[in-house]
Amino acid sequence: LLYGDIYPSSLGPMYIGTKTLHVVKGAALTRHFAAYLIDFRNMNLEEVFCTEWKASSRYEHPEYPIHTYSSVVHDTLRGRWLVLVEAVDPIHSREPGLNTEVDRLLLYISEVED
Repeated sequence: LLYGDIYPSSLGPMYIGTKTLHVVKGAALTRHFAAYLIDFRNMNLEEVFCTEWKASSRYEHPEYPIHTYSSVVHDTLRGRWLVLVEAVDPIHSREPGLNTEVDRLLLYISEVED
């Protein structure tokens, strides 16, 4: 399951977002962030990168930090990237699962280079 956004790139349209491989008690939970080139001619996705999303906030579950949903926005005025994720809150959740977890919307901001 992929959830994210499509951006133009020099090689064609590129998907950037989460890559979900796990369903835990009815909830699609992820720990992977990925980018794929969209090959319309061959109806294929070509992986550019895939990396493990590591929880960097106390509001993210250490094993399954993201509940699939994410959005990536380029802030052209400030030259930075904004990454929004729906995180599984380990403090208020009973356990990861469809009706047993509390989700939070978190915003991560890339550093601006001068």
